[in-house]
Amino acid sequence: MWPDPMPAHAPVTCDVSLKGKSAPEWVQLFPVGQMQARDGRRWKLTDPERLIAAFEADKVDIAIDYEHQADKRTGSGPVPAAGWIRALAVRDGALWGRVEWTERARKMIEAREYRYLSPSFMFDRKQGEIIQLVGAGLVHRPALHLKALAEQETTMDPSFLDDLTQLLGLEADATPDTILASVRALRKAAENPDPARFAPVEAMRDLLHEHHGQAEKRALERAEAKVEEAFQKGYLTGGMRDWALQLCRKDEASFDDFLASAVPQFAYLTEPTGKAALPPESGRPALASQAQETICAQLGLKPDALS
Repeated sequence: MWPDPMPAHAPVTCDVSLKGKSAPEWVQLFPVGQMQARDGRRWKLTDPERLIAAFEADKVDIAIDYEHQADKRTGSGPVPAAGWIRALAVRDGALWGRVEWTERARKMIEAREYRYLSPSFMFDRKQGEIIQLVGAGLVHRPALHLKALAEQETTMDPSFLDDLTQLLGLEADATPDTILASVRALRKAAENPDPARFAPVEAMRDLLHEHHGQAEKRALERAEAKVEEAFQKGYLTGGMRDWALQLCRKDEASFDDFLASAVPQFAYLTEPTGKAALPPESGRPALASQAQETICAQLGLKPDALS
């Protein structure tokens, strides 16, 4: 818990310039770190996230008035708002607020009738630490050296806006708000793709892997079948199987060229070997007669005794 908080006013130091005169959507409220007013008062902001958390927990927009009228009220009259701080963010080493200006205040800023913004905040009296943003006011004389409100918004190159409008398929006269809404819609669509139109990357990867595996299997089976057929027809020996299989898998056309230019010179290796080789029928009588004559001569018999 921060001890002895008390309200104070401090102007803003701005280091983001704009070539033009427009009421900025984002305004710098405090630089992170040490800050000093013209009259010598010092404060520091070391934990801007604390201010953001307090703002978001309160769930109430912070009013910007004219000349801190809300802090200096002496009567019961109205204190009109010049704008409302709708969001806080830390960027570029500072605490920034997104402002929704009233039409009246917007015109006054663009007409340079008001040029500076002074935040109203709570701080610890002993340590000088800023602990809560409670409001802000349009003022004429800042306590610090700062740039005008119309110099806080960063300009955007018109040609870039034209290109972006064309890429998004918008009308040529589309406003920045329309362009921003279109970009946000595209981002939302990218974060939540239609499952009927887009498949997860993991599923596609698994499908491709499965398809590749099946294709490899079919290619191997085809190569094995062609090599086996070539072997059975006598184009290959058993020792040539591995070589032929590798060639057929790597370059089937080269394997086909080999078969086209070869002759089945090894066909005899695959012929059935179950039957004994017998001499031609015409040769059998001659062989039988010679055997009979030899046997009869040794036994002292007539040549036709064994017929």
